[in-house]
Amino acid sequence: MLASTLALVALTTANPIGEMSPNIIARDNSKLNQYNHPDCKDDNGSNVPTYHAAPPMYKCYNIDSTTESFFWNLGPLTYFWGYNSTDCTSDDFLPIEGYEQSGCQTVYETFAGDDYRILSVMMH
Repeated sequence: MLASTLALVALTTANPIGEMSPNIIARDNSKLNQYNHPDCKDDNGSNVPTYHAAPPMYKCYNIDSTTESFFWNLGPLTYFWGYNSTDCTSDDFLPIEGYEQSGCQTVYETFAGDDYRILSVMMH
């Protein structure tokens, strides 16, 4: 234990300020799983997705027309927006779940008094 603690101290102090060793940087992966039921479940009540992606930032993903919900998980320091157009081309976007880090989202949403069908998503 002492050896691993000393190695960690050496890794973090050997780098200039503002840089971290790649051995200790968090490695959260983004996730976008699409489901054909509104509760992020499949036909058997399990959570096997119909479609899966690990989207990088600024890549738009169109939501399949059979999708009723999706589970998303952000990487660190990103936002998740839904669009009521394909290819993320609309000027109107919906911040998903108040900028939380993950959750199950139905494709139907009311935002600013309008009914919304999320047709594409992007992490920013």
